[in-house]
Amino acid sequence: MARGALLCAGFVLGSANVVHADVPSFQSASGNILCFLNAGPALHANQNQEAQLSCLIFEADWVPPDAAEHCDLDETRILRLPLDGSATEGWTCHGDVFWPHPTPTIGSNATWSVAGFDCEIIRTGVTCRPEAGHGFRLARAQRSLY
Repeated sequence: MARGALLCAGFVLGSANVVHADVPSFQSASGNILCFLNAGPALHANQNQEAQLSCLIFEADWVPPDAAEHCDLDETRILRLPLDGSATEGWTCHGDVFWPHPTPTIGSNATWSVAGFDCEIIRTGVTCRPEAGHGFRLARAQRSLY
């Protein structure tokens, strides 16, 4: 697909492989990593709510330090990143679908940007950070929070 062409439902690939998001979520080409903005003025009328980026990884070779409290639904590894502050990791308990839907797929070697967050997507994982501050690298083999 040529640069500058419409990708899907609200996504445009820019001249430097930057995806400017109208939909506040994406999934990796493998479908193993799914990230979404779950608060803030991009999603809510309440302008005082701080945006937070959450990324789920469905298959991983590592385990977060804390297990979810009793969960009768699905448990998935999750990393959370506020605009101001440090990234955290853990488990989330959820039903079948709780993230923004539809969630567009973004291929490797692209950057997804929305509401002050940038995520670089490569074949082996995703690195996300706000415009200034802490972030994380998320992959099947490992994760790092910085």
